[in-house]
Amino acid sequence: MMQTLYVFYQTSLVGKLVKTAARHMQFTYHQAWLDSEEAFALSISLPLVNQTFEHAETFFANILPEGEVRSALCQKLGLSAKNDFGLLAEIGGEVAGAISIYDTPVLPKYKSQKIDLSLSDLAEVLQQVGRTPFKPLKGEMRLSLAGAQNKLPIIKQDDKAPLMFALPLSPDIATTHIIKLANPHFDDLVLNELVCMKLAKAVGLSVAEVDLLPVKEHTHLVVTRYDRIQGERLHQEDFCQALAIDAENKYESEGGPSLKQCAELIRAYSHRPAADILQLVRWVLFNILIGNRDAHGKNIAFLYAPKCELAPFYDLLSTQCYEGLSDKFSMKLGGENRLDWLQKRHFDRFAEAIGVKVSLIEKELTKLIKAIEQNHEILDGFPRLKPVLASNIKRLKKRFS
Repeated sequence: MMQTLYVFYQTSLVGKLVKTAARHMQFTYHQAWLDSEEAFALSISLPLVNQTFEHAETFFANILPEGEVRSALCQKLGLSAKNDFGLLAEIGGEVAGAISIYDTPVLPKYKSQKIDLSLSDLAEVLQQVGRTPFKPLKGEMRLSLAGAQNKLPIIKQDDKAPLMFALPLSPDIATTHIIKLANPHFDDLVLNELVCMKLAKAVGLSVAEVDLLPVKEHTHLVVTRYDRIQGERLHQEDFCQALAIDAENKYESEGGPSLKQCAELIRAYSHRPAADILQLVRWVLFNILIGNRDAHGKNIAFLYAPKCELAPFYDLLSTQCYEGLSDKFSMKLGGENRLDWLQKRHFDRFAEAIGVKVSLIEKELTKLIKAIEQNHEILDGFPRLKPVLASNIKRLKKRFS
């Protein structure tokens, strides 16, 4: 007997997901969804047509946690580490974007419920999440977020201090924020990301809102969800999902998205391609300047709100600040992924690959450097970034001189 899960948008049944082999799934849209005026395709790789998609795992497995977080969660739930389908069944209720995944084709009627948390309650929850990824203390919450870092989706209710946060107990309540836990391997990673995200916003990139969240002896990062507006879920997909690429292959060297492919997606599907190509250019240049060598295809996404456009950027931080991490960028720029080897010709090839003039690249780089220098006080929050930026700016100025 085939195992089946059901995909919902709010209370509407979108389609069914069938496990066909150990790591393979089929997806079919529900006919009523296809006939609905509210219908949208879940992915560029899953167009809104009446057919069975044979390798739907490339979309659905991409919404699951990765790395150590996934391994710990699977161990806690009694699942094998590669059981994508089983993991979706357990934690698919509140994922990135607008969909929810359940094991029933008819959602029961829920009475909206949530647990209000004091700061001490929140500290207890975060402590448990830190030990093993979240499958909750009470109730039937089903929360999942993609990525390799430990995170907790949560409701932030500013008007209810000291009960500022809450956890949903029913699927009709959407979370509003994400708490990214302090990293046990890099104790200042939270400050690193906070400063890089705030600097990115100051110099003209569209980014998710971030802030610090001190809870007892730890400081975490709280991120405003851009795929949630006034309690409503907005659909999104990262570029690995759009291109039907497994999360395990998110790096370009392993078959993940290239910058040329990213630009082609934007030109083909964004309702404002010129503005989004410009944002892509700024994202690439900013990552080079701060030394973010881990910017890959899952760190860039489309938001359908309701028209397709580039989502605000997220997960911006400087990996160059830490010894022992890769010195190669996840995406090649004009055929090169090592900062020390970047020359003017690589920027020429990059411009050609994404269909812009190299003068635009030079202009945006000059503007970014000037804006960074004008907003240097932001760097006081993470002084380790200052010499990295200074060195990278000097190097790139020399390349273009």
